[in-house]
Amino acid sequence: MDKQLTNPCYQEIKIQLPCQHFRTVRCNEKNNHFDCEEIINVPLPQCGHNVEIVCKNKNTINTLKCYESISYKLDCDHKITIHCFQKDSINRTHTCHNDITVNRTTCDHFINCKCYEKEDKLSNPCLETITIQLPCLHNKDIKCSHKVRHQECTVLIDKQLPCSHNVKVECRSVNKEVKCSIDIDHKREECGHNVRSQCWEMQEKLSYPCMKVITYTRPCTLR
Repeated sequence: MDKQLTNPCYQEIKIQLPCQHFRTVRCNEKNNHFDCEEIINVPLPQCGHNVEIVCKNKNTINTLKCYESISYKLDCDHKITIHCFQKDSINRTHTCHNDITVNRTTCDHFINCKCYEKEDKLSNPCLETITIQLPCLHNKDIKCSHKVRHQECTVLIDKQLPCSHNVKVECRSVNKEVKCSIDIDHKREECGHNVRSQCWEMQEKLSYPCMKVITYTRPCTLR
């Protein structure tokens, strides 16, 4: 008998597997069991999205997660993109990071924030700067949330004091007693020496004895 006829046949042939896919094998192995390594595209039973899977593993399809990107609507009406398998586990109150602009109902100012920050931002005082007119008719810049508070005017204005000097005072203090801090010189009547002090304390200083040191000369009594 020809020796070549008794040796295994290593010629490659194609065989059809039970799944109807074809596979290339050696002729002498054609009766062996082979797993199908073909990549197939099949729909997932839980959502209908297609996934790629090795044919031999198609019986495990029920255990696969679907990573198809889908749009998911939150309770705030914003939509986020998630994987399909997450839709049954994600909470509709999921933290929303969409940028939004919110109108305050108390003052009509707007807030730019993330959607999840909305309630906290609205509960905080409005820090927008506004200009109001005070009863004295001066304008003042304040925080919006402070407009209901009593506001004092700090604008500097000229005020003439009883001593006839003019000083700068805050408007809120115009009717209050103000000490004149202007430096003045005054000559003592009793000795002619000058006294320098702030205007408001001049009378008090003049009531004290003169402390200026002088050189006193007297006639010599030894000659």
